[in-house]
Parts: sequence; structure tokens; C-alpha cells
Amino acid sequence: MNFSLGYRVLAIWWRISMARRMGTEYLRIVLLPANHLFTNTVNIVNKQSLIKVLITVLVVSGLAFTGFDGLSTRTSRQEARNHITSIFESLSIGMSQEEVEKLALKYSDLKVSRDSRYLTVSSSPELGAKNWILTTQYDSKKRLAFGRIHTADSFSETPLNAPEDIGTDLSRGENN
Repeated sequence: MNFSLGYRVLAIWWRISMARRMGTEYLRIVLLPANHLFTNTVNIVNKQSLIKVLITVLVVSGLAFTGFDGLSTRTSRQEARNHITSIFESLSIGMSQEEVEKLALKYSDLKVSRDSRYLTVSSSPELGAKNWILTTQYDSKKRLAFGRIHTADSFSETPLNAPEDIGTDLSRGENN
């Protein structure tokens, strides 16, 4: 039987996709007979090079599937943390809630939410709930009374390299 190269590639792709659904034992059984599809067309292809090609394809597709989170995500997380720190360093006790919100809205990578007593500015979620959140608390006149940078995991945990709290936490009565 003489199959075209395109048909042979399609047949191997189908066998691999079926093997992925069935598990690793099926993968070993299905891929061994697939090697004979290339023997008549390309003499260079042998078992070892086919295995190398399959491993390369699996690694590349694995990286593509996970989105290659690496360097770009670290950079964007650090940038968001720098933005939160910049906002925090611009705060002063007695600022209005609108002034603080205006500072936070300058950065499109941060999420701002507010209610009558609190304004929170958060970076995008991170694995392990380690993203930074700036929480500001306001008195009855809607003036800044307290500010803290914490992680999504814990309100009381100040992240490493984050500035110290400012003001008085009205819910706890602490002075900082």
C-alpha cells in the first residue's frame, strides 16, 4: 500500500491523540506500529529519531498549553507590586477617598473596589494567594485613617519588601 506523506502524518497524529486519551500503556502499543508508516517514504527516520521528534513535540506542546508562564508573568507581577507601592507611598492621612481612588485608577493592571469605609487596590491573583492588596480605611468624614499592604492570603501578613502600615486601624484600635 502506498500512502501519501500527509496521510501518514495524519494517521500518526490520530494515533497519538487516541493514545493520550487511553493512557501511557496504550501509547506504547499504538506508537510502535506507527513507525512503519514512514519507512518507505523517508529512510532517515528510525525509532530513535521518531522518539526524539515525539518528545520534542510533547515538550513544545506542553509549554504552549501551559502558556509559558515564566518571565513575562514575573515581570508583570513585580510591576503591579511596584504600582501598589507607588500608590501607598503617595498616601497621606486625611486624604479623601476620591483622591486615593484617582491615584489607583492611573494603573490599568490593578483592580480597584470600594465601599463606604474601605478602598482596596489589588494586583492580579497569584498561585498561593501571594498577590499584593492595598487596603485603605476611612473615618466617618471619608478621610484616610489607615493604609496597609497585605497579601490575599492574610490581612495581617505584610509581604516582604512592602512598606509599613500608616495611620490607625479603626477596626482594631491600633496605632501605627
